This record gives sequence, C-alpha cells and structure tokens, in this order.
Amino acid sequence: VLVGRVFDVRHLLGSTMATAMSSVLQGYVRVLNATKILVLLGWLALVGVGGWKGTGLLGRTTSDAGLPDNIASLRDEAVFEELFPQLDSDIMAVMVTCDSCATVLTHQTAAFAGQIANYQSYFVTEDYESLRGLGLVAAAETLVSADNRSAVMLLHGGTWKRLLTDFQDFVQQQAEIYFPDGNTRVYVTGQDMNWSFIGDAMEHDLILSDSISIPCALLVLAFTLRSLRLTVFPLLTMIASVLVSFLIMYPIADHKKVVSFAPNLMISLSIATAVDYALFILSRFREEAKCGLSTLDAVTVSLWSSGHIISVSGCTLIACLLGLLYMPIDLLSSMGLGSAFSVLISLLANLTFTPALLLTFPTFFRNCIGPWPWQKKDDVAKKGVRVYQSEFQEDTWSLGSDEGSALLGGSAPSQVSRSSHLSSSVVDEDPNNDEAMRNTVWFKLGNFVTKNPWPVLLLALGVCGGLIYPLLQFKPVGGIRCLCSWQSTPYKGYVALSDTFGGGLLTPYVLVVQPPSNVQVISEEFFDTMDIVLREDVRSPGIVDATSILGLSDFAGQRPDFSCLNTSSICNNKNPPNCTGTCVKQYFTSPYSSAAAYYINLKIDPWSSGGIDWLTRVRSNLATRTAATGYQFALAKGGALQVDTINTIYHKMPAAVGITVGAVVVLVGLAFRSVVVPLRSLFTICITLVLVYGTTTLVYQHGILSWLTAPPLSPVGLDGVCWIPPVLSFFLVLGLSLDYDVFIVSRMLESRQQGYHPRDAVVRGLSLSGSIVTSAGIIMTLAFLGMMLAHESVINQLSFILALAVLVDTFIVRSLVVPAVMAILRDANYWPRKMPQPHKHF
Repeated sequence: VLVGRVFDVRHLLGSTMATAMSSVLQGYVRVLNATKILVLLGWLALVGVGGWKGTGLLGRTTSDAGLPDNIASLRDEAVFEELFPQLDSDIMAVMVTCDSCATVLTHQTAAFAGQIANYQSYFVTEDYESLRGLGLVAAAETLVSADNRSAVMLLHGGTWKRLLTDFQDFVQQQAEIYFPDGNTRVYVTGQDMNWSFIGDAMEHDLILSDSISIPCALLVLAFTLRSLRLTVFPLLTMIASVLVSFLIMYPIADHKKVVSFAPNLMISLSIATAVDYALFILSRFREEAKCGLSTLDAVTVSLWSSGHIISVSGCTLIACLLGLLYMPIDLLSSMGLGSAFSVLISLLANLTFTPALLLTFPTFFRNCIGPWPWQKKDDVAKKGVRVYQSEFQEDTWSLGSDEGSALLGGSAPSQVSRSSHLSSSVVDEDPNNDEAMRNTVWFKLGNFVTKNPWPVLLLALGVCGGLIYPLLQFKPVGGIRCLCSWQSTPYKGYVALSDTFGGGLLTPYVLVVQPPSNVQVISEEFFDTMDIVLREDVRSPGIVDATSILGLSDFAGQRPDFSCLNTSSICNNKNPPNCTGTCVKQYFTSPYSSAAAYYINLKIDPWSSGGIDWLTRVRSNLATRTAATGYQFALAKGGALQVDTINTIYHKMPAAVGITVGAVVVLVGLAFRSVVVPLRSLFTICITLVLVYGTTTLVYQHGILSWLTAPPLSPVGLDGVCWIPPVLSFFLVLGLSLDYDVFIVSRMLESRQQGYHPRDAVVRGLSLSGSIVTSAGIIMTLAFLGMMLAHESVINQLSFILALAVLVDTFIVRSLVVPAVMAILRDANYWPRKMPQPHKHF
C-alpha cells in the first residue's frame, strides 16, 4: 500500500537500498503491531523498576567535582597536609555587625566571643580580644572593620560536617542572650556549611522548576496538536525517560562520581526531548490521519518520516553530549553521560512506546483528530478544515512526499495522490496543499527572506560582529557565589563577610616553604629571604597587603619576637604565654622545623577573575624564585583547586569541541549524503553561539540587566561568568541547533526533490516546518526556563544560556539565516548530490 508513496528512492540511493529500507520498516511495524502489548508492558516494567530503584540516584550524588590527581593544587595540598597536620584550613566564621552602634567592640561582644570559643575544647579561635592578648595587635585589627561596626571570629579545628546544625543553633541562642535588642546581626558561615546546602537546595529547586515547566510544555503541545488526548504520549515518555535514565545511572554512581546537578539537567532534557520528539511524531501522525490513512499506515508514515528525523537529530545530540566525556573531571562527564542516557531513552520511547500505544488504542486517539471540542463544524468549514467522523474507509494510497525519504537520499514523486472514501462534511485543508500554505505567516516570511537573502544575512553577521567584543572579554569564575544557594543563610553570611573583610578571609591560601637543607626556618637568613619573597612575589596592590599575611616570619606585618621562637612553651590562647613567638612557631612550623607556613587572605574573592590572575602570577613568581634560591614552594587551599579545574577544562575545551564537531559533521553528512549541508549547519550554528555567548557575557559579566534587581539575571559579583554553564551548554546548544536544522532542511530537501525550484523549495520547506519547529522551540525554552527558578547562580546562568540559545536558534537563525543562506547557495546546498530538473513553483 505504501511502497508507491514512501519507498520510491531510486535517485542516487539505488533500488537495492530502497528495498532494504522498505523491508526493514515494514517488518518493524508488523512486529511492533503484533507485540504492542508486550512493548507497553516492557516499558511499564522499566518505569516501575526506575521508580523503585532509579530515584535512589538522588541520594548518591555528590558536590565533589571528581578532579584528576595530576593537577598542581592537589599536589600542593598533599605537601601541606603532610607537613602541617596541625593546621586546618577549613574555617568557620562568626561575624557580628551593628549598623547603629558607634563600635561593635563592647563587653557583650567579648563575652559572646568567649562563649563561642568554649563551644568545643579543641577549637582554635582567632578574634580581636584573643589576638590582642597574645600581643598580635596588627593581626587583631584585621578582624575588625574600618568603621568598627563589624567584627569577625574565626574558628579552626572543628569537625564541621558533624557540628553544623548544632553549632548554628548554639550561636543563635548565644546571640539572643547577648544581643537581645535586635540591633545586632550575627552571621555564621563557612565553606563546609555552604557546600552542605548544595544537594538539598538543588533537589528542592528541581521539584519547583519541573512542577512549572512540565504543565506549560504540555499545554503548548496540546495547543499545537489541537488535542488534549495526544498529550498523554509526551507525559508518559517523559516519565519513562527520567526514571529509566535514573535507573541506568544508579549503578554507575557506585563507580563514578555523579554531581548533584546532574539529575536536574537530566530531567530538563527529558522534558524537552520527550515533548519535542513526540511533537514531531504526533504532528505527522495527525497530518496523515486527517488525510484518511488508517492508524497502521499513519504510524508507518510517521516512523518513516519523522522517525528518521528524530533518530538523526537524537543521535547528533547524544554525540554532542558524549563529547563531555572527554573532560577530565566527573562533574562534567557525569552530566554528559546522564544527559545522553536521557536523550537516548526519550528517543527509544518515542520510536517504540508511542507507536505501540497508538496501535493499541487506535479509535481513542483518532477520534481526537479534528477541531477543538468548542469549535462548531460550520466555523471550521469556513476555514476549509475537514471534520472527520469516527468511521474511516481506507483505499489505495500513492505516497510520495515525506522528509524521511529525502533525508535518506531518495527522490520523492512529483505529487501526492490520495484517494479514499471518507465520511466528511467539508473539504479538507491538506497540510501539504500549496494554496493553503501560501496563507501562512511562514510563507510570507520565507518569501521575504529568500527575495532579500543578502541584507538578512549581513544584518545577522553585523549583530554578531557587535557581540564579538564582549565575547572576547569573557572570563570564567567559580566558587561559593556560583554554586551555592543565594537564599541560604550561610551564603548571605559569606557575602556579608566578603563585602566587609574581603573574599579570601574564609578561604585563605596556604603558602608552604621548604628551604634548602643548609638553611633553618628559625634563622635570620630564612626570615630575610621570606621578607623579599612576600614583598616582591606575593603582595599585590588591592589584593594582598602586609596585613593579609599570617605566618612564621610575618604576622599581619608584624615580625614575631625572634628570641621566643626557640622556647619550648606551649601556646594556648585561653592561657597565653608571655612570649608571642611561641604561638606563631607552634602553628606555622612543621614538625622538626623543616618547613614554614603562611596564611594569605586575599582582599578579593579567590575565585574572581582578579583572584585567578593573582594565583597565576604568584605561581610564576615562585617558580622563578625556586630556580634562583633553591627554596621549594607549595601554594595550597584558597581557590587553587577550582582555578586549576577551570584552567584544565578550558585547556581541554578546544580538543573536545574539535572531536565533537568532527563526529557531528560526519554523521549529518552521511545522513544527507552531502558535504555542504553539515558545513552550512556549522556556519549558522556559529551565529547562534556568538549571539548567545556574547549576550551572556553582557548580562552576567557586565551586568546590563542589573537594573532589574533580579538575582537570576544579575552578576555574581566576581567580574565574570560562572565557568560551568558555558562549557556544558556548548555541547547542548550544538546538539539542539542541529536538531532543528535537520528537521527544517529535510523539509526543504523534500520539496526540492519533488521538482520545486530552489528558492521555492526553501520557502515551501519553511512553510511546512515553521510552526512545528516554533512549537518545539517554545516547549524546549519552557523546559529550560524552569531552571531560572533555582537559587543557584550556576543553574540560573545555564538556564539563561540554553533558553536564549533555543529562542535565538528557533526565531532568528532557523527562520531567517538558514533560508537566506540556502537561497544564496541554491542547489549547491546539497552538493555533491544531484537535484532533479526544477519544474514546479510555489
């Protein structure tokens, strides 16, 4: 029945391959029809197991990035932990602020600090009174703000992961006792405290964003298909995609670190691809069923046409996501792997579950095809839309217009002939009817663009040119401000502390110095050498000054009493000795005095662009100093670990992009049997990338939308863009852009193979696919915009990039730039394929 319409692919492909493809598809549909109940039961079983076991993935995620062992910061940390086991760089801070007070240095504050210091006997505390008691006046002054209205207390040595909740409650109780007037604010913050909130906060945000994006996406789909019943398919495939992909990742999490954000991304992609792929399949099914095909034949045509398209686009998206596996950290590779599984399951569900359900309940789903329930037949008849009764009488079909055959390299017959006996009261508005399509906005848009391709293309390139400059200024940053919930109490405390005392107070660097074997750390020679090192190699105006360094030979600009450094007294800040140098020696020299340590508190955030530049410069300086003096330096903690991560990832990025783009070019080239099609796709995708990343830099680095005072659209205060979203989104944007490109270009190629003139084929292809791609883009945007409701800047920025990319690609690049480029290239678009002689106009 279908061979005459679907499988006439003689041009370039050959009759042998056409027969093989015909046999494969017909065989697949026959098997699917015979085993449809088993297919549905199989998916039901997978979903059940996924709901039982797969949801356990949420409890197996981690905030650990899973860094490689060979990066410099890990080596330096190993040196630090080996030589200075007594030093704990994980710090908790308690800050007291009184805006209405002349000074915060009162008896109440001193008593409050004493209670905090006594919370655990093994705490090592730094506060204004205790440091002054040790004679370290300069160091004590660094813990009080310039206006004397804020003071901070630093606590070392606590097992914070165990004490977090109890300690917060204790501080709150003491604050109510010592500051009952309510004019004094007390903040508690720390790295461990902020990191501990990531998992729970992201899980809460995940539920919130999905509860909004899923209904919105389904409503758009229902409006596009004009059927509420058909929305059952994406809802079910979405659930299957999420739970089954979670089930696959569940055992993987035992052997590979899966980052906390991975499930968020997997769910968003499951929503987007399940609804989009269902839209492509069901829109074609609805189109064929409206024209009178039986359910079996409509399913077959849908699988041959839209099934081929979503297979190619799904495979390209999976290939792009798997490009993240090249990245050497689990944070990115786990998200890439999980997302690839989500897309794969969504694709398989739409190619098996969706047709099986259509074939199992043919009458139920066919009866919903037609006008909306509130539309009257007379109103519909005026618009030329066929209103079908429940009885369909089938006849012989000659099928020739489908994008599936075009995509595989075949040529479609010159016309579509349909003959059937239908119970109908009005004339059908054939979706492939040229006269009907000429009344659409897509025809008018395509006609305008293809008549004026050069102005449209030059305008797009001009806008891109304007965004090149901000794009070249792009700076990746990281840290607590990017990853932690900006609504959490510890985050607010961290921001208040950073704004008052500098971003490095809570996350100090530790400089470990090992002199040559003939130099003792307790010696004038060592002290003099370190004075030069700290002054020339470490200090930097506005970032590190004399008060920023606490160490053996330099304690906030104050050299400890050298005569006391060789004493054997034990320092205890609750009962300090008379000799200041004793405490300095105890904490800042290694066992056997083979090395010395220095805390370096940056005035800026260590993960900001300025902090990253400082670390790079100091490492270079210290390497030069080692070559000149023989001193060995290790710069650990602070922002070193994440800075090295950023540098490693962006160093690997070009190779990962090259490998992924190469694989995609080959895949698309084989699918279209063309060299120009994938190259033209890359050209238009580059326009999308420049528009998106240039705009992202303006929003999150330069703050052009800060006037909105909306945290999801505001910079994080680090003079840069969080480093994760640009890396992760590149592979997603590449795959999603190719997804829509494949669908639109296949429709244009289909029309060209039917004998339409090159420009007419472009306009007709846009008219056929414009509304579907627009609906798919809106659905995808809604899926990603849900993440804007999250309270983590890294998720907000990823949401912004992906949503903007889909909107730009859907409404600008695919609707304007692609038709313009194809109108300019004409038949060269498909080289080396030969197109039939044009004989039709649209």
